[in-house]
Amino acid sequence: MSYLGRLLRGLAELPPVRELRAARYRRDFTESTDGWPRFYGLFDSRSEAEAAAPPTRRLGYDHPEVVNVSQDRMTTVWTSDYPVIYWLLRVMESTNVLFDLGGHVGTKYRAWRPLLPMPAGFVWRVCDLPSLVEAGRELAGDDPHLVFTSRHDDVDGSDVLLASGVLQYMDRDLAVVLGTSSSPPRHLLLNKVPTHDAPDVYTLENLLASTVPYRIFNRAGLLQALSDKGYELIDEWSVPESRVRVPFTSLGCPEHRGFYLRLRGRDA
Repeated sequence: MSYLGRLLRGLAELPPVRELRAARYRRDFTESTDGWPRFYGLFDSRSEAEAAAPPTRRLGYDHPEVVNVSQDRMTTVWTSDYPVIYWLLRVMESTNVLFDLGGHVGTKYRAWRPLLPMPAGFVWRVCDLPSLVEAGRELAGDDPHLVFTSRHDDVDGSDVLLASGVLQYMDRDLAVVLGTSSSPPRHLLLNKVPTHDAPDVYTLENLLASTVPYRIFNRAGLLQALSDKGYELIDEWSVPESRVRVPFTSLGCPEHRGFYLRLRGRDA
């Protein structure tokens, strides 16, 4: 870096200049019409993040306007999807019901359907918020495999729980959801989970149609909570295409991860 570059960089980090830059970033986040900036702020809890959300924007995911946000991206098969597909292929023969937690309008079903065998009677049950469930049912038409619910309790009796890119948005811990089931799923396939080694923290994400709290998990804590519910970690992978960067905060570089866990004592 040149002397001039170093000088300008040093000036930009002077406290008064940094405060002005941070204030402008906050304003840009509040007024954004193109999805940039994407993330803002760090908060100790979901309620703190919600309280800091711009009052001029919708809050949360349960809005009809959110249905079409990133739908093309979510129906694309990404590199990080293949570990999930690999494990699904291993367990599909003994699977009757897959519970797709936060499955939007059935985006993963549509993306992966050509790659997965689905025998007669197989059920892919999508669980999401009411506005997304309503839109999903309209899109599904008379598809014999795809059904929808907005009840977490409907996980009961499922063979596989899939949660792809959703845990960070939920207001309930996955361990709590599993704790409501008298017959919990044998297999957990979790993908695109933002993790780091520090305590859990929240930021705010700009979804264009709304602003949502976004949770970054302590990896060890997440896995311990699931271990306490009887699950053992079988496989883990990186998700390089997903990134979280929150300028003007102490947050480092969280890594999105995928996990396959299985109930102890249960074979694949």
